[in-house]
Amino acid sequence: AVRGGVTSSAQRDHSVWFHGAADLSDWLLYEQSSPSSADTLALASGTMFNRNGGLVCTVRQEMYFPPPRH
Repeated sequence: AVRGGVTSSAQRDHSVWFHGAADLSDWLLYEQSSPSSADTLALASGTMFNRNGGLVCTVRQEMYFPPPRH
């Protein structure tokens, strides 16, 4: 989607930290938010939980949105 003239984006950095074993054949919940966005940078954050509510992994990703070309 084009919003405010932004037509592309790029990942600058991403990390995944695993906190426990995950049964990928079972139900998992992925919760995602964007705690920060300023100028051309944004931060995405996520956590994944197993069926019992146990924390499986934490995810962080920094994204770059270049200014629109004129």
